[in-house]
Amino acid sequence: MQSDMQMFLDETGDHGLARVDPNFPLFLLCGCLFSDEALLAFEQGWLL
Repeated sequence: MQSDMQMFLDETGDHGLARVDPNFPLFLLCGCLFSDEALLAFEQGWLL
């Protein structure tokens, strides 16, 4: 059984390292990886 996967990524902050903003000195990359079956179950849970 083969399952396709879906990846959702989001980022915040400034990815440039040449000039760091002292008020927001970070870069964050976060993601979620779902199988198609898990994503469908997750989406259906929001509809209830």
